[in-house]
Amino acid sequence: MTCTLLTASLAAAEEFTKIREDVITVLSRGEGQKESWIRREYRSPSGIKLRAEILDGKSFGSWEIPERPEEGTDAPLGFGSTYKTLTIDGETTVAIETHPMWGVSVTGKRGNSVITVEAPPDAMEDAVGLAKELLIPNPKQ
Repeated sequence: MTCTLLTASLAAAEEFTKIREDVITVLSRGEGQKESWIRREYRSPSGIKLRAEILDGKSFGSWEIPERPEEGTDAPLGFGSTYKTLTIDGETTVAIETHPMWGVSVTGKRGNSVITVEAPPDAMEDAVGLAKELLIPNPKQ
């Protein structure tokens, strides 16, 4: 399987500098079907370090982000996380989790891939920006 998302998303993340990429696991499910877990690190134009986790393959095709118009929390038993969804281009919905100590994660889906961008607590704008670059097809391709 040619993983077009991985190539396309690298080209699309023009504002962000990729500083590392590791293939964590490649799973075979049936004849010729490969699924992969890719971990990338990026640096934003403002110098913030971000991590992108990309799960790619048919097993992830049915994963969906639940509609959740209001913000939620993990209270009273959690650690202070808040959750919400956001539409970043008029049709691509991402789930955003913020934690005051651990940071921000932005998760979305593109085709058979699930992409999560993780960033420090004060880097929400950078995390959403990188997620947008990775999730929305680049018209130049």
